[in-house]
Amino acid sequence: MEKKTKFVIVAVLVAAALIGAVAAQVSLHQNFPAHTVAGTATIAANCVDLTDESVAETGATGTLVFDCGTAPALSISNGAPITITPTFVLPTGYTGLGIDIAGSLCSAPTSLTTGVSLTPASSQELIYCASYDVTGTGQTVLDTFSIDWA
Repeated sequence: MEKKTKFVIVAVLVAAALIGAVAAQVSLHQNFPAHTVAGTATIAANCVDLTDESVAETGATGTLVFDCGTAPALSISNGAPITITPTFVLPTGYTGLGIDIAGSLCSAPTSLTTGVSLTPASSQELIYCASYDVTGTGQTVLDTFSIDWA
């Protein structure tokens, strides 16, 4: 075979290989599957006026449990945890406010601080736990107060 013919054959083979490689890259195709992501959780107040579920307190100190009577005070649901910030002012006699899982009777409440954010776990039913101390004050009534969430 002549050198020129060999060169043409080699050139054609190289060109065919390059075209095949390019064609293989151009024809590459992949599909991504659908994926559901968790949405942001929602928080709901189950009532406007809370119910004092505590029995008649006889001591100067204690913890009061507040809910919505037949429902927890707050419900958190639907997805990823949510960051919430409480705003409140405790009247004289109250020493702290917290939230706990409904049915716990405030056995291990998470303390709330006005203006400080917290991120409770999603899908929870919560009650309020209000501690008080009226030792030596003669106070027999703890005043009403409100809480706002943002």
